[in-house]
Amino acid sequence: MLKSTIGFLCLGMIALLSMSNVGGRAKQGGEGNTGAPGDKSYNCSNCHGGGSYDVSTIIELKDAGGNVVTNYKADSTYKLSFSFTTESGSAPKGYGFQLVALIDDGNTNAGTMANPSTDAQVTSKNSRSYFEHKKASFGSTFTIDWKAPAQGSGAVTFYGVGNANNTNIGTSGDVIKPAAPLKITEATAGIATIRAEKLFVFPNPVSDRISWNQQLSSSDVKYQVESANGQKFEIPEQDAAGNSYDVSRLTPGLYVIKAIKSNGNITAVSSFIKI
Repeated sequence: MLKSTIGFLCLGMIALLSMSNVGGRAKQGGEGNTGAPGDKSYNCSNCHGGGSYDVSTIIELKDAGGNVVTNYKADSTYKLSFSFTTESGSAPKGYGFQLVALIDDGNTNAGTMANPSTDAQVTSKNSRSYFEHKKASFGSTFTIDWKAPAQGSGAVTFYGVGNANNTNIGTSGDVIKPAAPLKITEATAGIATIRAEKLFVFPNPVSDRISWNQQLSSSDVKYQVESANGQKFEIPEQDAAGNSYDVSRLTPGLYVIKAIKSNGNITAVSSFIKI
């Protein structure tokens, strides 16, 4: 009888903890789990898992004309979005996410956020503004108005993580998918809008070798892998030509793969998890 009672209490506690973040990790859990510097060292995959959804996630910033941008003008307003795409198989029943914008110099909060889309909210926690879900959402795209920081703030990086789930209000049957951090530079006079295409990286997560679905034939494009702490790995030309790269020697964690032109512009980007 005692064992049964203890078991029932444990199951009740697990259920309570699982439900505690349905309204947003920062709002109800008091934490940032985006993978950004200064957030908790673990992400949502420490609790959520077991799902089989094949999804990708992406963070995008668009100007008033709907153009994707990789640089910003101080004090200007843009449309920031966090989106899921089902790459194959059945789509998730529900979606959750968390996103934060930080100024690279000092990792302080970048800009202000307002007018979140349905099922989303802005939560202020630990001197940072977190854009996140406020309840289980059936929509796969979340948007918000982002006003850029003051002139002279420098580069800004957006960090985010998504949860493709089965809406069972628990941690089972979910797929956690971090998005590639989106880094944007502060624009100066004469800088044009630059569009960054999305790479589809597979398998993801990966233990030995990744491949991607796009090859940029321009001679001035190189591929680079970057870890969450900023360590960079140049992909040899022969690997880039074959759209494949050996990652078996990399430490497990979140990485970003970029296609970069000789002028420093990022033309394509994606993220993957090394296990």
